[in-house]
Amino acid sequence: TSTVPSSFSDHGDGTYTVTTGTLANGLAGNLQVTITDTAGNESPLSGAVSVSVDTAKPSAPTLAVADDTGVDDTSNSVLLTSDVSLTLTVVSAEPGELRLYDGGVLVPGTDYNVSGPVDNGGAAEYTVAFNQDAADGDTFALSATITDLAGNESQHSAVRSVQIDTTAPDAPSMTVADDTG
Repeated sequence: TSTVPSSFSDHGDGTYTVTTGTLANGLAGNLQVTITDTAGNESPLSGAVSVSVDTAKPSAPTLAVADDTGVDDTSNSVLLTSDVSLTLTVVSAEPGELRLYDGGVLVPGTDYNVSGPVDNGGAAEYTVAFNQDAADGDTFALSATITDLAGNESQHSAVRSVQIDTTAPDAPSMTVADDTG
């Protein structure tokens, strides 16, 4: 049993709000309180409330473009693809709320659907599908974060740059050289 510094507010109806001091990350257990009146009479212990303190950010997830039909141009770190229906795979060490960013700007959650998480060897794997196809020439600088159940948001994943290219090259021209000379 430990005593945690705290304060309380009396709502005047037999209920109280108790505010503790800062609790250490990783603290887990049951909290119970007593109230001592001005005459020094202490109440019995309250019912136990299970508490687990989590202030640690999850590790940054990884983001990959799935079902690609193009070429990964490692010289400029841009994935060229003709697949206009971008599907992403995001893997995180722990489950949580996935947020997607394009160029560092939060993409509205109504612009894509998330399925998962599914267990991928102890990691949480999500599939992200956009609700609208991309157009030829569109470029994206995609990253993702995971926010755990305690509200701690991870750092951004590495940015994955994608460019949509659905334009076929012009027809080649061909000449026949005279080889009868």
